[in-house]
Formats: sequence, C-alpha cells, structure tokens
Amino acid sequence: MGKKITVWTLNMAANLLNPNQETILDIFREKGYDDAVFGKRSDFNGAEPGNSNEPDINLMPYTEYFVPIAPKCIGALFDAEPANEKLRHIRNYYANEVKQKDYKYFWDSNEHDYHMLTRKYMGYYSILKETAPNFLVGYSQGGVAARYLLWLAEEVFNEPDLVKGVITISSPNFGSPLGNSNNADDIFRGFAKIVTILFPIPLFLKRKTENILTEIARKNPENHRKFIKGIGESILSSDKLSGLSVEHQKKAALLSSILEELHNWLGGLRNDPDNAFYDLNIFRLDNPYSILASIFRGNPQTAVRGIISKDNSLKGILEDVWELVIEIIWEKIKKCLHLNQSLPPGLERLLGRGEDVLLKLTSFSSKKRRSKIEKIEKVINTEIMVEHETPVNEAIKQRMLNYKKGIASLDIPKYAHDFVIPSAYQLTVNQMEIPAAFNIPNYDANHLSGWDLEFPAAGDNVKFIKKLLTEML
Repeated sequence: MGKKITVWTLNMAANLLNPNQETILDIFREKGYDDAVFGKRSDFNGAEPGNSNEPDINLMPYTEYFVPIAPKCIGALFDAEPANEKLRHIRNYYANEVKQKDYKYFWDSNEHDYHMLTRKYMGYYSILKETAPNFLVGYSQGGVAARYLLWLAEEVFNEPDLVKGVITISSPNFGSPLGNSNNADDIFRGFAKIVTILFPIPLFLKRKTENILTEIARKNPENHRKFIKGIGESILSSDKLSGLSVEHQKKAALLSSILEELHNWLGGLRNDPDNAFYDLNIFRLDNPYSILASIFRGNPQTAVRGIISKDNSLKGILEDVWELVIEIIWEKIKKCLHLNQSLPPGLERLLGRGEDVLLKLTSFSSKKRRSKIEKIEKVINTEIMVEHETPVNEAIKQRMLNYKKGIASLDIPKYAHDFVIPSAYQLTVNQMEIPAAFNIPNYDANHLSGWDLEFPAAGDNVKFIKKLLTEML
C-alpha cells in the first residue's frame, strides 16, 4: 500500500493550487505518496457552512482569517491536555499576559464578523490529526499558522510525523511594521505626507496639512482604515473604469486589492489581542510563547521553505490609472478635511478651487507623474514600512538591518517589501547569514499579484511551489 499524505492550503495559497490539484498530487505520487489527496475543509465544518465560493482545500477560510492564531490552531486541546506544561505556558501567556479572550469565545461570540466555522471548539491541529500525515502550503498569515502547527506537532504534542513539510509564500515570518501599534503615529504621518505629495499644497501649508491629517487618523484609526478601504472600493465601482483598457482595468483592480490588504493589516495598529494581526509584531519575538517566538524556537525536524515577494513598484500600477485614482482620492480628501473645523485659510481656499485643482492634477505630464510616484514610494519605503523602535533582541535587529541594507545572498535590495511585509521579514530562517536554498525570491510578486492567477507573478509562485516540492520530498 502506498504512502498517504494530505495536502492543505492556508489562506490564498488555495487560489494558487486549486486549479493545479492534479499536477501537485502527481509530484507527491512520483515521490512515493501514492495515496496523496487534498484536504476537504467541509468535512470539518460545524452547523454553519463555510463560504461556498472558497476552495474546499483551504484549511483557513476567510471568515477565520482574523481569529488569533493560537486559539484557531489549538482550540479545545487547551483543556484536553491539562498535563502538558508547554500548553499551560501558551495559555498563561495569552490569558494572563496578553489578556486574550478564552478560546471558546471565537466559536461562540457574534461580536465580530470573524469567527470559527469548525465543529465546536475544533482547532486546526485536531483536523490535522484526523488527516495525518499532512503537507501545508500557506500564503501570508496562512504561512505563519502552518509553521505554528508544525511547532505544535514537534515541540508541544511530540507528534513529529503529523506535518511532513511547510511552504510559506509572502508570509510575515517575522511579522510586519503594520502589525506594530507603536508605529501607528509614524504610519499615519506617512500617509499624510503622501497626500501632500499628490496634491498642490503650498510649501508653507504642507506641515500643517500633515499635522491635521495625522491628528484625524490618530483620533479615529478605524476611520483611517475605512478611508483607505473606501478608496479601493471606489476604484472598482467608478463608472470610468469601463473606459480603461483591459490591461489598465487589471491594474486598477490590483491597486484596489492592495488598499484592501492595507486595510486588513492596519488593524494590527489597534494592539488588539483578539485579532490575528496582534501576533504579527516583530517585537513579540521578545515573548517566549508568542507565535513568532515559537516558530523560531529551535530547529524544526521537518523541512520549511519560503517564497519571498518583493515587488513594491507603484510606477507600473498608479501611472496607468492616474486620472481615475487621483479624482477619487481628491474627492475623499476634500470631504475628510471639510469635516475638520479649524483649517488654515490657505487650505480652505485650495479646497474651494476643486475643479481647477483636479484639472491640473489629471493633466500632469508623464514625467511629473513619475516624479510624484517616486516620492510616494520613498515615503512608503522609509517611513511607513519601517520599525520606529530600537530593539535589543538580535534577531529583530538583524531583520531590520536586512530591510534597510538588503540581502545580498538572495539579491534582495534595500527597502524591499510587497506593500504590507518587508521582504526580509518573510524569511524562514533566523540565522545571520541567509541560506539561499531555504528561500526563493519572486521578484515580480507583490502581496496581491502573488496569489491572483490573473497576474504572471502568481503563475511563477505555482512554478516555485512545484520546484520546492520536488526538492523537499
């Protein structure tokens, strides 16, 4: 009888592998896993069905995306293993230090639009026990959840044969600056600077405008997130979208998706332990039983490999949809500022010249547009996507240094990111010297184009997954 294995995807990895299931299973069969299958998440759902639009091979559907990683992975095993010392440490960390709600809350409560759909209190680890052995492929947060499940198998439950391999894609293995609430003010100011770059605000008003917009965001971070998401939604609903070429429509959709993902990630600035993004702050490496510290504790017996995304260029996106996007942002910024009761007179006059300003903005030459885009990219790279704390932990120092200086062994330049995660934070190893064999860079992928098969970068990721599988098995 041939060897058995169950392949699971987590998060958007499902979009990559769902159309390629047979090709992927053939690789396992060639390596002796004659009984290779993809997992069926619907076999483990409770009374409430999952989203039927999602591939059934996805262990972590979107409704569960924001549920904190520890409860959704462990579930009722928190109570079923009272003698497990490491499990007690994990529960103590989240219950007493972090003040996260009891794991049952994420199945029982309707307070949020995210919750667990599995059978009552069944965490992902319990699913893997029923489908063992397993191979996990995770995208973004899904990659971190996959690595945490591997750590639970090897280090907490002593079941090393449960997970036979893990591939992470565009995953925040070291978190992201967008998940660190201590960066909030600097991130808000960075977005405010982008506004003053986009629009013809006189030099003497730039600082005042930045202060006003930063204060608006600081007072209500949730409205700031909704503002960013609203721009993306307006792009897709604009009646001008149909007038663009098919290629430019794709770029508009990509920009909209990037803004949607920014909206999700900026939830990490709330410092909310009941949200998965709480776990994705690189400074949690200082807490021994945090998710990030756990996945880097010791050396896993099982192979772990990563695909790194690093395309952070706005030139190929924003320039082609400039007129559409600039009009939407201008209207939303005007509305936002008009709600403020204490605007400088010069800014009031500028807002009053709405049509003239918009005409000037949309008629910029290509050279002027590129200049503005370059300035925006610099703000994103050096002010928004950086940590604003000074670490003591050497692993944190090294990743921050890798971001600012680049990684020569992987040909990753300085300030490389994919719009939500610095490329250096996606590494699967904790060493100072980065072994190239453990991580494959996808130079054309950003955080969205890497999973959407409409874009060549996603197709490249499928090729990289096949390559890694062939090597790992």
